[in-house]
Amino acid sequence: MTDPHDAQRKPHRPPNAQGLGLLRRLLALLVACTAAAPAAAQDAVEALLFGPTLEPVPIVLIAIDSETGRVEYLDAEGERHTAGFDQVVRLSFPVDASAEESPGPRLATIDGQVIVGRAGQGLVGVAGSSDVLRWRDADGMRAVEVSLDDLAWVTLLPGMEAPAVQPADDVLLLPTGERLVGFVDAVEVGGVAFVIGETDTALTIEPTRVAGLWIANPMRAAPEPAVVMTTRSGSRWRGALGRSGGAAAFSTPMTQPVSGAEGLPVWQPVRLGEADHAGEDWPVVTRLDLPWAGRRLVPMVDLPMEVVDGGAFFGVPAPPERRASGAIALHAPIMAAFDLPAAARRVVMTLELDRGDDLPEERYAWAGCVAVVRLGATELARVTIDVEQDTHRLNLALPLAPGDRALTLAIEEGVNGPVLDRVLLRDAEVLVLPE
Repeated sequence: MTDPHDAQRKPHRPPNAQGLGLLRRLLALLVACTAAAPAAAQDAVEALLFGPTLEPVPIVLIAIDSETGRVEYLDAEGERHTAGFDQVVRLSFPVDASAEESPGPRLATIDGQVIVGRAGQGLVGVAGSSDVLRWRDADGMRAVEVSLDDLAWVTLLPGMEAPAVQPADDVLLLPTGERLVGFVDAVEVGGVAFVIGETDTALTIEPTRVAGLWIANPMRAAPEPAVVMTTRSGSRWRGALGRSGGAAAFSTPMTQPVSGAEGLPVWQPVRLGEADHAGEDWPVVTRLDLPWAGRRLVPMVDLPMEVVDGGAFFGVPAPPERRASGAIALHAPIMAAFDLPAAARRVVMTLELDRGDDLPEERYAWAGCVAVVRLGATELARVTIDVEQDTHRLNLALPLAPGDRALTLAIEEGVNGPVLDRVLLRDAEVLVLPE
């Protein structure tokens, strides 16, 4: 299998209209030719394929097989390819853009899954159990049950922040903003039994008074390889990909089996993008991260981060701010250091001027700064972010030489000083490959 990317890399950008038009014609031809086939692997769909360079390649996906770890697709010229999961890091699927909203209730597990709940959803214990939460997601997946041993955190109010690092003690958040520090003794239908501080008696907090829980469970550093499925709501699931009646289907161990089928996986049909099986009310998948031994994509927001310089302007503290969307907001002048995994080989990120809804258009010209990315003493990239070019997408290979593995991102003030020099770091990930 040859790498689907050319030797000469092109800038990261969405496929142009001509490329998409060609893919749509290929897709229509493929569907017409295979409509009568009795055992098509699945309906063909448009997708972007990301190989080890993390550059997007427009394709028409024909089939994906988790058991053999292979993907079949047509390229933009109509040529058919078969690629192993070792050469396909990610597949993303077209979904209509919608207005960005503050995430609603969210639940996270210690292996990195984040499940967005339904608006207004509260904490629900399981009858007859003292340490299990029942959770329904916003996309229509089957309800799941999560034990306290596997729980990282739950936030129940719109826009609530997740913990930057797992706490040393359990934390219960109240709607008033107050925090109780101690130990979750039980989660039941009637509420949360919480031991505050060093006391011996558990206080029962009614479900309506619980705005969130942070559990002092360490994150699992290297979970078992699995397909990671991201849905339209932003949920991130770990599991297996299969097929059901010609459609893609997903199974996760957290899904409760149907009665009498204990021990058997429960398969949920899913749509690979909005165009796939458009008439079905199934969860819509925006992205599939495919497993390969020793390879993983780590969100930079999950890495240990430290401010090594700056973090204030005009005497006003301005530490990094982790947004509910997963972005990190930075205000110049500041230098933040991220502790990279030892086998990190590539980093991708989007740097965007954070204008904010409260900024009048006539003041846009005041904003402008310089972003510098370094690995140790080696400068990897330097870009100017201003009203003329307010967004930069960086895709940077990381040197393999031994030494300092701290990745630093410096936001330096522009010619107008630090006024409005606000930057969002989003869609930032580090590719870790087998050593």
